[in-house]
Amino acid sequence: MDLIVGSSDGKIFYYLNTGSKKKAIFTAQTGSANPFNHVVASNASPFLADLNTDGLMDLIVGKRYNVLYFANTGTITNPVFTESRFLDIPNPFESIKADVLNGFEIEKCYPSLVDLNSDSKLDLILGNGPGKIQYYINTGTLPIHSAFTCIGQNNLNILSKILIKKFTFPPLFLFVSIHLPIYRHLYQSSFY
Repeated sequence: MDLIVGSSDGKIFYYLNTGSKKKAIFTAQTGSANPFNHVVASNASPFLADLNTDGLMDLIVGKRYNVLYFANTGTITNPVFTESRFLDIPNPFESIKADVLNGFEIEKCYPSLVDLNSDSKLDLILGNGPGKIQYYINTGTLPIHSAFTCIGQNNLNILSKILIKKFTFPPLFLFVSIHLPIYRHLYQSSFY
């Protein structure tokens, strides 16, 4: 498994596992060897998922006040991540706004995507800087369009009841297999 890491200055770093599955050795990839080298987003929190169901992992980046979508316009072995605004396609995360009534402020976004309601569409789990988690159901139409609706005021949203210490990374263990396999894990988070 390889590793991608976002930084507060907006850069995304890629570390290739040059070791084995049992004994990982992460080697920084720079310049053209880093497919994320051109992506800059303040307080970057990267996540890979095939959002448009084309068989390629797309890049979703949480940043200071919103979430960006970069479609993979390359291949499995040579990914090229292009921000949605340069492709004339809508950012499916554009409508995500602060849920002030429930005390969920969009700041320092930490996104994860997983199908939580078994409808074959990836839903959004969004952690924020103050330490809360919000669940957004994917109400879009496949294969291309995703749209996310917050169910923060719905009784089904048990995630909004979870409070994690500051800088919440959604509590999901996800394995994504492509040219850049990613293991998303909890980091310095604990449940109250």
